[in-house]
Amino acid sequence: MKQADSEIESASWGAGIIEAVGGLRLPLGKYAVSGGCCLEIHGLRKAEDIDIIALPEIKDLFIRKGFVNNHPEKPENYFKGNFEVKFNWDFGFYSRPIEEVIREAEIIQGIPFVTLEEILRLKRTWRREKDIQDIKLIEEYLKKNTAEPFKKN
Repeated sequence: MKQADSEIESASWGAGIIEAVGGLRLPLGKYAVSGGCCLEIHGLRKAEDIDIIALPEIKDLFIRKGFVNNHPEKPENYFKGNFEVKFNWDFGFYSRPIEEVIREAEIIQGIPFVTLEEILRLKRTWRREKDIQDIKLIEEYLKKNTAEPFKKN
């Protein structure tokens, strides 16, 4: 994992994510925040919920914290309140070993987030309407905030 060069663009954006995820007291290196939260923490758009990816070895930790897998369309995921936890990085049309995605996460205020580059790769494959909008936001952000533009492969 690498330390992010810049912290949150606006103090209010992402503060709820940092507080909520920090309150779970999860072991660093075993999970990362994903989805729309990765865009919110960089000030690109607000997230609707808090998605987390975690190594299967800490599934029992989530169960002890009251997470349940009661969603008929996502029986492998665990839910509690505004949280959704996924124990792989496999979307059928796009996958990578979850260990790699978590290892590459950037640490922002002590919380690991899946990199925007990885979110971009996923969204370029998924291409739902909201993904097309997110792709534009991420590409523009990366263009302004990285020395070398992110390649499309």
